[in-house]
Amino acid sequence: MSEASRPEFPEEVERVPPPVQIAVWSAWALAGALLLFGFIGFLISAAIGNGVGGGAFVLGLIVAGAAYITGRGSKLGRAFIGLSAAAVAVVGVIYAFAGPGSAVIPSLVIAALSAGTFALLYLSTSAKEFYARR
Repeated sequence: MSEASRPEFPEEVERVPPPVQIAVWSAWALAGALLLFGFIGFLISAAIGNGVGGGAFVLGLIVAGAAYITGRGSKLGRAFIGLSAAAVAVVGVIYAFAGPGSAVIPSLVIAALSAGTFALLYLSTSAKEFYARR
């Protein structure tokens, strides 16, 4: 390929650091899990006559939107994911012990995924530097 036919790319393309990229992938996984749990809650709500699943579904939509804009370097998306992940981690641990026995493992898995996402976005040095430049 000759020099003249090469496409030109901007020299200052900022790469997303690996911890931020992994956190965004984790946020997408968290959003998918919350949407799935919310959908399952909607399905069983007809059988048990109690409205369940709405909160998880809405939170899944919020986390999905935040993951989309965080992947593009948005501080607002990072804040939404951070708040959502922290809340889900705390609620997941509480629900693991206060909810039904069948919810222990899923609640702890979601809590661990949320805590890991929060840690990658807020505790890693490269993530702090990346968002400080934005």
